[in-house]
Amino acid sequence: MLATDPDLPDSWWVGLHTALAALAGFATLRVSGRQELITRRISQVLGAAVQHVDTTVPEWATSHGDLHWGNITAPQLRILDWADWGLAPRGNDPACLWATSLGVPDVAARVLTEFHHDLQSRSGRIARLWVLSNILRMAGRRADARALAEPAAEAADQLVTDLH
Repeated sequence: MLATDPDLPDSWWVGLHTALAALAGFATLRVSGRQELITRRISQVLGAAVQHVDTTVPEWATSHGDLHWGNITAPQLRILDWADWGLAPRGNDPACLWATSLGVPDVAARVLTEFHHDLQSRSGRIARLWVLSNILRMAGRRADARALAEPAAEAADQLVTDLH
């Protein structure tokens, strides 16, 4: 989870866009996030709040699958740890970066701005809700996730409203 603003140059963000666009265009049968898992996790964590929300992902794309701040480098962009790559909801990678940035609101806002097209799509909103559900689930066991519990819960509430 991000604790301070890494103050990344615009060129770093351009490189990330380029890398994620190339990855999303790569055809694969490998799966990073199954629909059943996404629906189950969101329902387990958010319960009645999502009872009437359709969490069916309409758009899938090839994804790193675990693109948090510990799996990317700066100032030179390198993407690490490819163990979970495969098909996931469109916007999954920026959703993970955004959610793990919630402790540094300016960076979370930058991720939302940079990847607005994907993150505001229905698939991107479901991806964000899925990542938030995972963070909220981990909050009872990990201090870094616990620090994000409040902003994650607030963001999840807003996404549930948006997805209704």
